Amino acid sequence: MDERGERILDVAIVGGGIAGLSLAALLSDKYSVAVFEKSKILGGRARVVERDGFILDYGIHTCRFADEGVVAELFSKLGIPIEFHSSNAIVYSNGFYRVPKGAIGFLTTKLVPFRARLTLLRLMIKLLRLNPRDVVDVTVHEFIKDITEREDIYRLVSALIGSGIVCPDMKKASLCEAVTFAQKAVKSKYTGGYPVGGWKYIIDSLKKKIVENGSEIRLNSEVKKVEVNGNVAEGIVVGDEFIDARVVVIAFPLQRICGIVDRRLLPESFVEKVESLEPTSGISIDLALKEKVSNIDSVILTLQPVIMGHFTSNIYTETAPEGKQLATFYYPLPYEKMDDRSYLDRKLEEMREMLEEMFPGILDKTEWERVLYLKVVDGAIPKPGQTYFERPDYLCPTIENLFFVGDTTRAEGNGGDIAFRSALECAEKIEKYLEKFKY
Repeated sequence: MDERGERILDVAIVGGGIAGLSLAALLSDKYSVAVFEKSKILGGRARVVERDGFILDYGIHTCRFADEGVVAELFSKLGIPIEFHSSNAIVYSNGFYRVPKGAIGFLTTKLVPFRARLTLLRLMIKLLRLNPRDVVDVTVHEFIKDITEREDIYRLVSALIGSGIVCPDMKKASLCEAVTFAQKAVKSKYTGGYPVGGWKYIIDSLKKKIVENGSEIRLNSEVKKVEVNGNVAEGIVVGDEFIDARVVVIAFPLQRICGIVDRRLLPESFVEKVESLEPTSGISIDLALKEKVSNIDSVILTLQPVIMGHFTSNIYTETAPEGKQLATFYYPLPYEKMDDRSYLDRKLEEMREMLEEMFPGILDKTEWERVLYLKVVDGAIPKPGQTYFERPDYLCPTIENLFFVGDTTRAEGNGGDIAFRSALECAEKIEKYLEKFKY
């Protein structure tokens, strides 16, 4: 209670995406929590919509390393059951091939000629032996070119590493992030998994946990401002309402922080850093197919260009009506090109051509399609200067009870995994801070 006897919220979370919901679920069993989401639907960049009996994710969404990954870890901590359809990706290159894994896999893969396989194996062994902290400023391009000039190896590594860290441009991709991902991938039985029940199950489960613990989720509630007195956030302004909170959490990309926090309250170096963070971007296409086109139930990668996708309804049948099929593919593109419509039109045509090459007749069997031009897929592309060692910490440098969560923070991982990991780590810091209010 405050001095007027009114209830003070323990934690106000601004943003109802995966990071905000995960954090709320973790904290709601001990504290009073409220999530404020400006739109009418939860999930943020992982939201789910339904159309004509199809259940669509917002782009391709998988959970890295399936039941050995961070999503499984979070749900275990919450006491919520979760299962995955686990698989290893396949690569298309004039035919479909298994992603090579382990020494035998690299020595026997048909994706490169025999003479190239030893070089490929040597490259991967050297990669796995690196210390990520020693190569923070190095790109994957520099690493590959130090070992080989073979373009076939370069293309294959670009697809394997690029899809894993969601950055197929090896001249931009951080070797630090590539090493971290590869070291986990080699130890994991599966490279990825899709949740049984789809991403709707993940969002609905987190929502249920929050509500059952007596906390609150408010949709259509745009936060206008974080009120700060000295170096303490006193609460938030939602519409005309002021809400007292002991802790305020920003759960959206930090590039937009100055939209609700007075810029003068933040170090200029911090503002410059977060506003300059470059996100991942690209085109996503969903195909609602009139009939079944493929039985493939794994993530599919192409080599040139690097496109990734899957037949979602082969993995979780409920995402498409009986007898029909749902496919989703994603083409990562440079952020700076996402306002160039002629460029995007050409890249979309490249996607269509690749889909038709892999699955002849697929476009004629499309009932309808959804094309998304996504300027922000993940909050920060994993390049030097934006690695998990270098992204912002969970606590604001000048406001003692303003915390950050999501994929622009320093959580380890790639893609959506960053959001889940950040929630786990940020929750610990918030709990420690809130200990001072125990009586």
